Amino acid sequence: MLNNINKSIKINENVDENISAIKENLGTNINSQFRELAPIISADGRTLYFTREGHPQNIGIFRRQDVWYSQMDENGNFKEAISDWEKAMEIAKKDSPFYFDAKFHTALAYEKLNEFEKAKKLFNEIVNENKDSYWATISKERLSKIDK
Repeated sequence: MLNNINKSIKINENVDENISAIKENLGTNINSQFRELAPIISADGRTLYFTREGHPQNIGIFRRQDVWYSQMDENGNFKEAISDWEKAMEIAKKDSPFYFDAKFHTALAYEKLNEFEKAKKLFNEIVNENKDSYWATISKERLSKIDK
């Protein structure tokens, strides 16, 4: 599906332990004055998820990093990137490679902001959605600390 993207993401077919990446500016809807990291393209090639560092809309005490996403329009161009974790997760669904990672780190950010009910809600969702996973185990640990 990646062949259909106007703004291509370069992929190294022969990946080994010396992984390299080619940076490419995808335009002002994606690239900003802040640092964009770790892009992930959806299975259908129409949504780009990435981490943006240092943006004022990021949540958390230091606003270090947050999940952003952009959906492709009908002309094959990515729309303006959005920082909306809940909407990103709704689009990504649970089969996304970063779903539980993003959800866990968002819960941590809420915990650090003393928004404990929001944090507990997300940690509990992780536990209930994937009971036997690594993410469930560490979410249970965080819940036990919040409840103390």
